[in-house]
Amino acid sequence: MVRLFVERAIEEICQTRPAQSIRSHRPRGLCKQPITLSIETKRPNIDRDNATLQMGTWQSAQWGSLQHKRSPSFRPIDFLPQGHDWQFVASVLDENDKPVLLKGVQFGGTDSELKISSLILGLRRLKRWIVEDYWPAFVSDVLAIS
Repeated sequence: MVRLFVERAIEEICQTRPAQSIRSHRPRGLCKQPITLSIETKRPNIDRDNATLQMGTWQSAQWGSLQHKRSPSFRPIDFLPQGHDWQFVASVLDENDKPVLLKGVQFGGTDSELKISSLILGLRRLKRWIVEDYWPAFVSDVLAIS
């Protein structure tokens, strides 16, 4: 029953948005699927500044999408894997409601068992955050379903 309310609310919101999408962009077939986590990958030794710029661009667009009829409690979360290293990158809104990209911290990696374990545990924690915090806030604040 709740799923039906969510689907209807997303449909209604999509009708009021310029691209008729719940997302910050309009990929074919995914217009009604909200973004909960973004991942940007780069090969080792590729310019990290470009990857960070891409993540900042995505997060800025996502903030714009979330600010379309939302309450101010929303906080997206993102990653920036570069080669074996995974960086956690987050953004917040400043006092003028402009997105500010925060400095990334190493989240895990794929070049050792310890880093892989850290990565797996971190991804599990993020899944829990998405299910327990992000999704309920999205349903309440963006879809206006109580």
